[in-house]
Amino acid sequence: ACLKGPARFTVLQPEKVAKNAIDGMLAKKRRIIPGLMNRIYFHASTFIPEFIQQLFIENAFSHVKNQKY
Repeated sequence: ACLKGPARFTVLQPEKVAKNAIDGMLAKKRRIIPGLMNRIYFHASTFIPEFIQQLFIENAFSHVKNQKY
């Protein structure tokens, strides 16, 4: 995976995401967030200041800046 640090735990298999989405839709859930780490990050984002969130994001993708595709 391209991510480093804790962010790498947010990457899920598409099949698992699709199953969670369909199960959530059938259960009439208003919000579906697949993956434990993704749910933790989502709820934490409500009380962590945006500039700190930005630092986490920049750190997770810092090695991608100089890659050529």
